[in-house]
Amino acid sequence: MKRLLVRLSALSGVVAVGLCTLLAAQRLLPQADAQETDPLEVRAKPKVKSSPSSAPTNSRTSAKAKKKKSAAPAGRRAAPFAESPSENRYADRYGDRRAAGAEPPDQPRAFDDDGVPPEPLDSASRPRAAGANAPGSTRSEPFPARSKPKKQAARDRVPTPALDRRSVKEAEMHVGDAGGRDERAIELPVQEEHEGQVADRRAGNAMNPFDEPAERNTANDEGTGKPGGRHLEGAQTPSVSLEKSGPDEIQVGKPATFSIHVRNTGKVPAQGVEIRDEVPQGTQLVSTHPQASRSKQGHVVWSLGTIKPGDEATVELELLPLTEGEIGSVATVHFVSEASVRTRCTRPQLALEVQAPREVLLGEKVTLAIRISNPGTGAATGVVLAESIPEQLTHPAGPELEYEIGDLAPDESREIELTMTATQAGAVLNQLRAKGDGKLLAEGEAAFDVVAPQLKVAMQGPKRRYLERQATYTVSISNPGTASAKDVELVTHLPKGLKFVEANNSGEYDPQTNTVRWLLDELPPKEIGEVQLTTLPIEAGEQTVRVEGLTQSGLKDEQENVISIEGVAAILFQVVDMADPVEVGGETTYEVRVVNQGSKTATNVQVLASLPQELKPTGAEGPTRHEISGRDVQFEPLAKLAPKAEVTYRIQAEGLAPGDLRVHVQLLTDEMTKPVTKEESTRVYADE
Repeated sequence: MKRLLVRLSALSGVVAVGLCTLLAAQRLLPQADAQETDPLEVRAKPKVKSSPSSAPTNSRTSAKAKKKKSAAPAGRRAAPFAESPSENRYADRYGDRRAAGAEPPDQPRAFDDDGVPPEPLDSASRPRAAGANAPGSTRSEPFPARSKPKKQAARDRVPTPALDRRSVKEAEMHVGDAGGRDERAIELPVQEEHEGQVADRRAGNAMNPFDEPAERNTANDEGTGKPGGRHLEGAQTPSVSLEKSGPDEIQVGKPATFSIHVRNTGKVPAQGVEIRDEVPQGTQLVSTHPQASRSKQGHVVWSLGTIKPGDEATVELELLPLTEGEIGSVATVHFVSEASVRTRCTRPQLALEVQAPREVLLGEKVTLAIRISNPGTGAATGVVLAESIPEQLTHPAGPELEYEIGDLAPDESREIELTMTATQAGAVLNQLRAKGDGKLLAEGEAAFDVVAPQLKVAMQGPKRRYLERQATYTVSISNPGTASAKDVELVTHLPKGLKFVEANNSGEYDPQTNTVRWLLDELPPKEIGEVQLTTLPIEAGEQTVRVEGLTQSGLKDEQENVISIEGVAAILFQVVDMADPVEVGGETTYEVRVVNQGSKTATNVQVLASLPQELKPTGAEGPTRHEISGRDVQFEPLAKLAPKAEVTYRIQAEGLAPGDLRVHVQLLTDEMTKPVTKEESTRVYADE
């Protein structure tokens, strides 16, 4: 029930205000007809002097008002801006409204740049605090302000009636005397800039703090800012007060001047000071002082630049009231606080130098002298030295090494020694890397050779030799390596089938080990040393001669040479008649003596004796069986006849007829390619 009474009371108030509006419009209509004066002339009349309670204006404002009065011709009004294409449009619409006697619902007031009127004050946009929207009140706005979304801006452009029930209700809720003046000054906090505004201001570009921040260029994030003056270092605390004032009462059709006063109450300059205000609902903008600009949202904007501590500035706008009621708007001030800091940017650097000997002998230690320095202008921190051991070297800690250097001041250097062992011959490229914080990197390398002697032994001579036949061999030792071999010993190991005869170049024979040794103090690289050795084969068969070269440092090379020792089956046989001469009818014996004078066993020894017709074989004997066929005596082959062995064959024959006769004996062995023939003469005689 209580809510119903409140609503009925509000409704009755709305009806009462509406009736008052209609009566006021009817009163204005006859006056306009009687005067027959163009509405623009009404706005061009001199301003009504403000009451003592109104805010004072300076002499510059009054002089400007007089200048406007004399400059405005009849039938036209002073333009609020330097160029305003909508001047005649304002006059036509205002004249139409006075002729009709009432304000049409879609009457535009202050226009944006595109000619669309802003949204009138209603309960949704009016602050609810006491006196928040009364003339002369102030408010702060977060900085930077952003433009409204497109949907919101479109909604703002929808025209609404100048007075409706909602606006009346809000007028009842507004605290304070509608005819009085509410002047308040507030301290505005320092408002920060977004990144786009700071970059534009540093680049020297004029910018609007209400504009959208520029999109960040992620392709190139390199900065362009520079340090500010020394006065911008430390805490910057600018403070700005804003005060808006106007007449206690204004009248429809009579221009009125409203003032906005801004003062820097802080201790540092306020940069980029900008005052914004809206043209109040129910009024039309006539002029501004100093000349202002219009934003896309329809705000009146004064860009005042820099205000030093203790300085102040005043701006004015002249309005033409169009409707009765409470008139006012909220002005805002925006400014930029600058602060700067400077520091010294240094550039640390790393330099790495590595020194190594030109050559290092295999098996010996090599020491690298490492010098790491910082030739830059700043301290290098977190410096670490890394080493990958080449395959030709070894280190007890493993193939990957790291050494923490720590921090290096500018022009500071450290010297380090790294010792490794050469284990493999060849060219070495040792690379080191120094790393530090901030992606510091330096590389150094040292190239050197790991040299090493090598031994290569060989023996040249006959690979096949006969027993009891001396053979001379050339024994050589070479150094195909890259370093001299020192304290070289050359040793020839003889088998038991070879007997040492002699050696040159002071070769020493050791009968206990059957070895021959030579000593060389140094064998330079790519050099060859040769000695000669004479031996006597004393045992047939495969004989292995081992040649060995070695040094005290552990180098060693050896070679085995197989020599085939063979014997020679040298058969010597003789044929002797035991009785010579022989009488006819008498007998004689032929003795065949076979001797193997060689060093090889003779095999398959065959003996064949052929007698002339004057002799008749009567018998035979020997190491094998025999067979007499006619005048021939054939002995079966003797399987083996060892070296130095001998056998005797005997053949008995009877003389049949006298004469000087010849007995032929053939000897053939497997070692012979053709038989050997010998003959023995026998004289057979007869008595006369």
